[in-house]
Amino acid sequence: MNLSLQSRRLRALAATVLVASIVLTGTMPASADHLLLIDADDLEAVEGGAPAVFSVALAAEPVEAAVVVVTLAVTSDNAEEVEITPTTLTFDSESPWNEAQQVTVSAVDDEVDDGDQVVAIALTVDDVLHGSVSVTTIDDDTAGVTVTQPDDPIVTTEAGGQQILTIRLDSQPTDIVRIGVASSDETEAVVDLDVLTFDSKDWSDPQEVTVTGVDDWTVDGDVAFTIVFSAAESDDATYAALAPIEVQGVNLDDDVLPPAPPAPADPEDEASTFDDFAGLSTEARQAIEALVDLGITAGTSDSTFSPKAVVTRWQMALFLTRQLVVHGVTLPAAAAGGFLDVSALDPDTREAITQLAQLQVTTGTDDETFDPDSPVTRWQMALFMSRVLQAAGSEVPAAGGEVFGDLGSLPSDVQQVIRQLAAMGVVEGVGDDRFDPDGQVTRWQMALFIVRTLHAAGDLG
Repeated sequence: MNLSLQSRRLRALAATVLVASIVLTGTMPASADHLLLIDADDLEAVEGGAPAVFSVALAAEPVEAAVVVVTLAVTSDNAEEVEITPTTLTFDSESPWNEAQQVTVSAVDDEVDDGDQVVAIALTVDDVLHGSVSVTTIDDDTAGVTVTQPDDPIVTTEAGGQQILTIRLDSQPTDIVRIGVASSDETEAVVDLDVLTFDSKDWSDPQEVTVTGVDDWTVDGDVAFTIVFSAAESDDATYAALAPIEVQGVNLDDDVLPPAPPAPADPEDEASTFDDFAGLSTEARQAIEALVDLGITAGTSDSTFSPKAVVTRWQMALFLTRQLVVHGVTLPAAAAGGFLDVSALDPDTREAITQLAQLQVTTGTDDETFDPDSPVTRWQMALFMSRVLQAAGSEVPAAGGEVFGDLGSLPSDVQQVIRQLAAMGVVEGVGDDRFDPDGQVTRWQMALFIVRTLHAAGDLG
């Protein structure tokens, strides 16, 4: 019987396969006449892309069976990674035994970053294994977090300007993914939530984080900050291995120092109300003149102001009530009772003290005493100015920068008031980063405290 070249090659290959099978297994295949010729070298199927294709033919013409059915099925644990078309091949008289038939293996695009995988496909005839094929699926998914921002860097403002960041996962996780969110400087910017949670169902749905600028009431210029998305917490190892993500931002400052009183063209030639201004700065002289014009003080005589004299608490009560009127505050009627140690004072002074107590500008040295003859200290003066601003309805900053190094003995709320007033330009130190909180307030210093406070509130042009 003359054989064609193709027939001789197929029989030679079948013999080779048969010998190899005997060597590997030590046994003769159950159906040697159904040996398969499989053309399947370096098969790869790309998720969402090109499939793998291989061909199958019989190695020899069937002797006993007129019809040979080859069944294809995945025998590895990752059957969900591929789809096989067709899953059966039929060789009969209408499909010659030596005519190769093609099998297509498509990688299932699962959106999970599970890496490239090797899938084993068995080819059986009558439940007897007659060959196997390995197909490598090429994963097209990569675990990651995408943060979309409107600007780079994002820009917020101390007036409450906001920016919205959107966050989504890049692939479907196999477990819950939690990502922390935080601002590197909450005195400049804050976020509206502290953790984002994604699961296998909502992983591709963008979530929003709102970043809001914080008003610090400090003239500190535009300040940079960072929004940090922390490393993910998840039992999905691909997400747990991701690094944190940082978004840079800047918070625009809206604070300016209050304007200082205008300096005269030639202070030395300008006439003064009082003749004891020697040694005072131009600002101190102008502050005293402003207090006289506003009716807050008339000096200690027609020609003297006594600028270096110490201010007592009862004198300060009069100055404060007059200052409140300039701020536009309506003073309450005098109240009966009050402090027990003010009976020796004149009626106007007693009335001023009770009015300040009702406005919570002063609470006395305790519930029953005002201590009217004690000198006013610099830290007490700062408290008075802060409370006057509050009574006048003026905003007082929520926080201020650290500017003085000698406030440690004061209560924290008093320290904050001093820092706030320093940021507003109401108070200054005495040099060497010192505020001298226990120093006694002189009359010229009192004038500066009051005038600067009126400027800060916008009640003095």
